[in-house]
Amino acid sequence: MTPSTVTLREIEEAHHKLLPRLRRALQPTCTPTSGVWDRLSAARFLTQEFAPAFRADRDAVARSDQVAPPDADCLWALAELLDFQQASLANLARIPQGGCAFAELVGKFERAYEAWCAEVEAVLRPAPTAVGHG
Repeated sequence: MTPSTVTLREIEEAHHKLLPRLRRALQPTCTPTSGVWDRLSAARFLTQEFAPAFRADRDAVARSDQVAPPDADCLWALAELLDFQQASLANLARIPQGGCAFAELVGKFERAYEAWCAEVEAVLRPAPTAVGHG
């Protein structure tokens, strides 16, 4: 894999587009009246829309020459957590009595994705330059 430079602006734009869509897709599953169809719809969004966008984000970060090993390890762990949680949500969506567990995991999934976005953006943000006094 050839290193590349992904810009902070590109990543921020991708995150700012995907995060509200993710919240809109998952929100109906967190109401007392939500049912299996709401969960299946959310799982479909995660599989068909979120997963490809997240994979592209993850691949761009992995190819970036701006990510050093300590940060890369943290980002890898967050990405693996998101993959695991997404698979768990897909499985819970099919269980008729899985509503409470699904809603609880939705909150954790959203927090994990927010953490991913914040970490990626922090890693790609240029370090402040020191101002010397002479």
